[in-house]
Amino acid sequence: MLEPTADFDSSFTFYYDETNNIRKFYVKEFDFNVSLNSNSFNSNFVLGGLVYEGSQPDIKPLFDRLNLQKNIKEVKLKHIVQGKKEFIDCLKSDKLNVFLKYLLSDNDLYIHYSSLNILYWSIVDIVDSAIAVSSEVTKQFGLYFQNYLKNDLYKLAKLEIDSFQELFYNFNYPNIKKESVSEFIEELISIFDEYIDTQEFHFGLESLRQILKEAN
Repeated sequence: MLEPTADFDSSFTFYYDETNNIRKFYVKEFDFNVSLNSNSFNSNFVLGGLVYEGSQPDIKPLFDRLNLQKNIKEVKLKHIVQGKKEFIDCLKSDKLNVFLKYLLSDNDLYIHYSSLNILYWSIVDIVDSAIAVSSEVTKQFGLYFQNYLKNDLYKLAKLEIDSFQELFYNFNYPNIKKESVSEFIEELISIFDEYIDTQEFHFGLESLRQILKEAN
């Protein structure tokens, strides 16, 4: 696997916009601070925008092609896509195609984008922590194996969100007391029971069960 690199010498200018930023995600006695039925819970936190290196590129040709009014300083989705804002409808927009083709040409203007699932990143530490104290053999399975376990744990959490919420509240997750870790692991593993023999979950949950027991 290639090690990621970062360029700390070049000068970049980023423009940001965000959606579904709930800022804090925590468990309450009978729920989370965000409703399970809300768009904020079921959609990722997305941060994205445009970025350029060095001096600001000339975007007047793009504005001309988009036929935007001269008083528009900040281009929003409503200026690019008319009517419905569903994803497929957006792709049909002529102006969006103009914009994307402009980015693909040599204009030194790029898209930056990150997407974060709040629930996923709230629970994957369970896998990381268990592997950190597991055998050297388990650690050598690598990143793909770890991500596989995390994905199965996340899918299970979505299916059994009420059980996970109750478990997290009872043990003050993620701030579990040292003397309560063993009981937390046992109760977490008990949620596996209904799914561990299914084709979809068997390998991931059985592997995670063994690793958690080893860490216990």
